[in-house]
Amino acid sequence: MGARICAVVVTCVLGSGVAAAEDADPADTDDDLSSLSLEELMAVEVHTASFVLDKRTEQPVSMTTITRDDIDESGARTLNELLSLWVPGYFLVEDQDDTIAGFRGFAPDNNSKVLLLIDGRPVNAEWFSGPPDAILNGIDLGWIERVEVIRGPGSVTLGQGALLGVINVITTREHRGSFARTALAGGSGRLLVGRMEGGFTDDDLTASFYVSGVDFTGARLRDEGWAHTQENPTGVSVFDRGHRLKAANQRVALARVTWHDLTLQALDVSQWRDNYNFYRDREALEQRLLALTASYAKTFCPRIELEARVGYDRDQVAEYALDGTALAGTREDRGSGLAVVTVSDAAGANRLATGVEARVFDMGLPDDHGQNLIVNDKASRPTATSGDHTWVRPRVAFAGGLFAEYVHRFGQRVMSFAGVRFDAHQFWGLAWTPRAGALVHATPALDVRASVQSGFRGAVGVHYAGGFEHDGLLSAGNFAQVEANPLLASMGFTNLPETRPERMYSAELAARYHAHGVTVDGVAFADRMTHIIDAGVIFVGDTIATAPDAQRHIGTDLVGDWGGWFFFKNVPGAITSGGLELSVDWRSKYVDVRASDSIARILALELGADQIGNIYVSGTADAPHFRAYPEHVSRLNVRVRPCARCWVAASVTRFGRWYTPVSAGGVVDGASHAWADLAAGYRWRGLGIAATVKNATSTGGLWPMNSNAADPSASAGSPALERRQVWLTLTASR
Repeated sequence: MGARICAVVVTCVLGSGVAAAEDADPADTDDDLSSLSLEELMAVEVHTASFVLDKRTEQPVSMTTITRDDIDESGARTLNELLSLWVPGYFLVEDQDDTIAGFRGFAPDNNSKVLLLIDGRPVNAEWFSGPPDAILNGIDLGWIERVEVIRGPGSVTLGQGALLGVINVITTREHRGSFARTALAGGSGRLLVGRMEGGFTDDDLTASFYVSGVDFTGARLRDEGWAHTQENPTGVSVFDRGHRLKAANQRVALARVTWHDLTLQALDVSQWRDNYNFYRDREALEQRLLALTASYAKTFCPRIELEARVGYDRDQVAEYALDGTALAGTREDRGSGLAVVTVSDAAGANRLATGVEARVFDMGLPDDHGQNLIVNDKASRPTATSGDHTWVRPRVAFAGGLFAEYVHRFGQRVMSFAGVRFDAHQFWGLAWTPRAGALVHATPALDVRASVQSGFRGAVGVHYAGGFEHDGLLSAGNFAQVEANPLLASMGFTNLPETRPERMYSAELAARYHAHGVTVDGVAFADRMTHIIDAGVIFVGDTIATAPDAQRHIGTDLVGDWGGWFFFKNVPGAITSGGLELSVDWRSKYVDVRASDSIARILALELGADQIGNIYVSGTADAPHFRAYPEHVSRLNVRVRPCARCWVAASVTRFGRWYTPVSAGGVVDGASHAWADLAAGYRWRGLGIAATVKNATSTGGLWPMNSNAADPSASAGSPALERRQVWLTLTASR
């Protein structure tokens, strides 16, 4: 960014800061979790994983918490990047048309097997994509107070989608009295950020708001790896299409009002971003999400608590060419309701929670432009309509769940916990998920936990609703019509079996040692994945385009313009994997350090030879590896506070070799890669200034990448790691 633009930003912020400043030093009044001691931080309640266990030190699963200060000082620009910098067992994997949230070796296409919550409420889409892209890959993190991440399945309390992991974005910022803050930032890649927030407390009424706008032009995508080798059907490479790396603009508005035990919240997020790895015309992604929530929490007596919540989401997704031509768009409306009653005995030795949840998904609705269509290139757009190029056919789905959780304490040192959930879904039927385990306070400094739990995810909604007209999706209702196509019958294709929900069974043995300001956490885990949902293909060839109509359809589904049909299927067999995660936290008056190391490995395969190279596996049957996910990742996060008003922070992430998505041979990127983000800040009398350097060493290299629908040998990696970027943030508060 030019010096003149930076000067304007600085002048504007300092001007507003002087008007808003107050005498109190933020170092003395900040309520952020990062101002707490390690002992105080561990005592903060969390609610993502359990309704009966809220102490951070007694969670039934592996969980990582990221605070507001961690976010500010990380150098991360998106939630996906933030988790890659802080969470052991998590890694961002690039894909040809997506950015994937990977857990413990598993990197699923389109993220549908990871559950994302906003203040505890699921906001995943049913039709295809899972977590909202505008949240997971949103470039404004200022509205997030903290993030709680479950590493491993969490379906026993959260149901479908909590297969690989759970991300809970918490927006609530506790405050006393009235407050107001504003921030401006600018930097490399023409980054411009503006934020305002405020709130007040008056007796039983608390209200707050947050609004922001972020624009980022980004840098030109480098002519390396995937961007250099992958071409579209006309021979134009990804690089030559003119992508800008991480380019995006986002708008966020959040309002929250609490009166007595009732809370109303509205979140409106819209984002456009360059989908820089895609090699066809649909190379920019836009999402607009409106999420409304009403929640009620009441303690009737010390032993009975009620939590109830209803929510509504209006979720719109669109895809564009870089010149702005609209090529796809659809909408899904979602409604949800939850009620949980928790009962404790007088001695506190037993606690039981029972609850019910219901969800409804209305898919295939027209967006604000009246479209529910998808095309692959601009040449098809002038004649495409929502009737002949339908993205997802209109369909309503209902889902519900009943669950119960129980904890029993045997004196002061041992407790056991158990839970079970039964889910019913209009499309795929019934599923149940259990959890059981025990936690032992072996010594005042040492806790040991053993637990087993499971998670599941049915096939995405479009699998049942149908759609992707002209792109060849075969819907579940037409699986029994394959043999009715005379051409396919003559080629030996047979009817397809029903697709069952994918399941993971996970066991953990964990230990935590905490003494003298140091906490050491270690987790050994073993996972078994069954009924793996992957994509299958019936390929015929180009001649099908001029074939008789009976050969161009399977039931109601038209052949794709690429010469075949694709569908969602179960991979026969199972994958058994395991690994270790170790983290060390140390806090002192002047220095905070968090270091972690995580290893994930495939331990055994029960797959046919033709299934090597599926959505999760690369290499060979004798030497299998996780596909595109680095199996060894190390992290170091350091914060130094030389004085009460200033801080310096560094975040370093290093990952080793990863395996490209080839079906045989196990092509390996054997190099180790590391990048470091640096930040420093100073606060005085309501004013703050911070400088962030992203990828301070300007490390290059290629980022781990999937490419499920293109030539897998081309996916040597994406040049998705930004070279050195610098930005300046100025804040004012009162």
